[in-house]
Amino acid sequence: SKIFIIGNGFYLSMGMKTSYDQFIESEEFKTLIFHKNDLAIFIKQDFTRSGWCDLEESISKYSLSNQNGKLYREYEDLKNTIKNYLSSIELQICLD
Repeated sequence: SKIFIIGNGFYLSMGMKTSYDQFIESEEFKTLIFHKNDLAIFIKQDFTRSGWCDLEESISKYSLSNQNGKLYREYEDLKNTIKNYLSSIELQICLD
């Protein structure tokens, strides 16, 4: 038996908008910011400063600097938004 491991580079090469950079520019992510999700705002600011999105690093930095009790809820909102974003991309491909 063989196992094929397909990473995000595969999807990007197919023209799918699956990079973190593209997610941060999406309407879905902008909705998080509109609803004042501090984690999303921090990630966007980090991205704007560096020009590069290291989502895991941004989440780590935010969690160390913000002990406001909202992290779990904000992270869950972010996670669900990423799922919805990727599902919408998948749906677009199925409809094309």
